[in-house]
Amino acid sequence: MSRAMWSFEEEELLKKVYSLKTANQLREIFPQYTREQVYRKAKKLGLKKDELVSKQSRVENSIIQRQDLW
Repeated sequence: MSRAMWSFEEEELLKKVYSLKTANQLREIFPQYTREQVYRKAKKLGLKKDELVSKQSRVENSIIQRQDLW
């Protein structure tokens, strides 16, 4: 697996949007990175999600997982 190299512009965009976007929205903004790569970079930069956004993201992921069962 190759290591993702984030550009300065991508890091700045992540800093601006990370706390306000759900996992699905981040996937649309950064399609070249996996979810894990985005979370790892955010953690390295010390970024945190807004509490309401974090809750919404968890709800979206649980809905997706339930749909996978059918």
